[in-house]
Amino acid sequence: MLIAVLAMVSATSMTATLTDLRIAGAYYKSIAAFHTAEAGLVHGRHELSDEDGDRDFSDVSSAITLFDAREFHGGSYTVVATPVTGATPARLRLRSSACYPAANPCPRSHARAVLETLLEHDPAGATPRDRVRLIAWRALN
Repeated sequence: MLIAVLAMVSATSMTATLTDLRIAGAYYKSIAAFHTAEAGLVHGRHELSDEDGDRDFSDVSSAITLFDAREFHGGSYTVVATPVTGATPARLRLRSSACYPAANPCPRSHARAVLETLLEHDPAGATPRDRVRLIAWRALN
């Protein structure tokens, strides 16, 4: 009888431990997806503000994909810039969708994150980075 009780306690402990490990793994993946999406926003802002003649802020007149399934530390992100019509000064909505681990398209079993930021063009800025200002930021999921 004592062995049966110890076996039940052991089985319950193993089940609880495995559940904790699954939860910790899912949490790690969700945090990694969030940081991957954040890296996409930073990379997108840099691309729009570097004034190298390729995908600069002032050149975006319709929705454009800046990066598609770009890999970053085991994850991947896609960044899309969309102009805000009628905004003065000019504004762009930058959306970064991430998948961890990296996949394109992102399957349901992987962690996902979508972040969005609103950028504003300020031609009077001292540096290219100052000319593309961050106005707002939000997580969509």
